[in-house]
Amino acid sequence: MLAGFAASLHLLVTGLVVSPVHQERATESVREVLEQLVERTNGIGAFVAEYLVHSPTQETDQRLTLAYQAPARALIRIRGDEEVFTCRFQDGTIDLRMTPPDGKSAFAHVSASQLNARSSDLAAAIRSGLSAISKEWVESYDVLPKFDLQMGPGTSSEAKSISFRLGYESERGALFGWLKSLEKQGSGQQETADRLAFVSDGTRLVLSTKTGFVERIERPKEAGLGFLNLETLDVEPSFEESDFDIRPSSPGAEDLSKKFLFEMRGHLTTARRTQVFRRVQSAIDDQTLVWGHETQGGLNNVLVIVHSDELAVRLDDWIVHCRKNIDEFSDWLANALRAPGGTEGASRDELKRAVEERKQLMKTKFDAATEKYRSAFEIPSSAVRDTALRDEFQEIEAAAVGEAFTRVVTDPLNAYFDEKTEIQLR
Repeated sequence: MLAGFAASLHLLVTGLVVSPVHQERATESVREVLEQLVERTNGIGAFVAEYLVHSPTQETDQRLTLAYQAPARALIRIRGDEEVFTCRFQDGTIDLRMTPPDGKSAFAHVSASQLNARSSDLAAAIRSGLSAISKEWVESYDVLPKFDLQMGPGTSSEAKSISFRLGYESERGALFGWLKSLEKQGSGQQETADRLAFVSDGTRLVLSTKTGFVERIERPKEAGLGFLNLETLDVEPSFEESDFDIRPSSPGAEDLSKKFLFEMRGHLTTARRTQVFRRVQSAIDDQTLVWGHETQGGLNNVLVIVHSDELAVRLDDWIVHCRKNIDEFSDWLANALRAPGGTEGASRDELKRAVEERKQLMKTKFDAATEKYRSAFEIPSSAVRDTALRDEFQEIEAAAVGEAFTRVVTDPLNAYFDEKTEIQLR
């Protein structure tokens, strides 16, 4: 199963601040309850949950709404005196509206088709070079919503704030991501017959074992008690189309679409890499795949496509900037050939040397950018247990990154540079 990956659409619950602590793992009985809740809540067809958010340092309470309609329609909305944040999943698209009280309005619109770009090319490369893992490979990815509750950076290096977020995954893991988080990281106590309580450094979270919803989070502060409380829950709502409406973006709002697409593509790249490595490792273990020159070449080709797709999104603005610099250099060449007053300017030999120097500078920058990108990717031991095989995978990926960078960045920009400079030096 492809691991869930989340767009970083964070909704900060103001005033609920906790310090980082080392928690004990949940007891077996609590873990079993949480596992059962994951299975049960994944079958929910629809719900609307309304929370009250209170901070002793804020004048106005806020209202948080979580809404869902299976299989892929979801919404998070927060309101104070007015709506300040909305994130919606619908019809394969993710839409964001954000109007912070003291900040600039922003919006985003990302479609699943943007995430699935060139997925058929990747699937073809897997069928061709890694046929043993092709049967289980998912060519295109659905976008299934996932609600989560996470610790995120707070107002200081020693504090963390609580945040709800709306993420997504390609195969249903857990509709309520907090159940998985509590199962893996937290220790809970049976508070009543139908409630679990999780306490960490003064912060108390109450979870319903009937519904799987977080019912309350609270933490005492010097100014008073900060809390988030579940006010109403409807698990059989009758939705109108307008219930999932999202307001138009404000005039002059900042477009964050590219930023979110970049982050989401990054999650997808990580998920694809991990999936490939795990399946190749498994196929080698059960001897359905022979680890040799042919398989290594197939893995390289697959990784070239994975990283080419990532680089095309990640470096889009940088590539545009590089092309602009090439245009400016081409203009400089044209002006250098013609001195003021129509007299002859710099010699062509001098300009050819300038061209070679600029091209060498470009190569240096491309090499540095390649290494910076390459250093961001390591293969986790959880994906490949065999240390020797993991080292071989890492070496193949390093070569694939270089090939992908050449394909997406170096060759196209060098060709553009040659075209623009040759025009001026004819």
